[in-house]
Amino acid sequence: MGQPFSRTPQYSYHFVEIEGHNVAVVIDKSDRVACPSVTNAIEMVSKELGVDKIVYRDTLGDWDFWSIDDGFRPLGENGKPTKDMDRALELAAERYLARNLFSA
Repeated sequence: MGQPFSRTPQYSYHFVEIEGHNVAVVIDKSDRVACPSVTNAIEMVSKELGVDKIVYRDTLGDWDFWSIDDGFRPLGENGKPTKDMDRALELAAERYLARNLFSA
């Protein structure tokens, strides 16, 4: 008999600071366990971790960005998702976390 379905996503995580923001870096493990994916339960994950910005690797191994303000945003280049965590963090910093503080 297989494992029972869990109502919460399964993931591992750590925290990093990017451009003054506390960001959770999350690896989705729902491909190994019968449970919702991080993508499908992102707000639950955000609340559990106490953050409003997440860089996460989905079950396909692609990195994405999510924030309570911006929603889901891809982390890729030239139409291809990034598979590299360090590059994903760089792209998140460049695209979504470095805000122009001098705009009117």
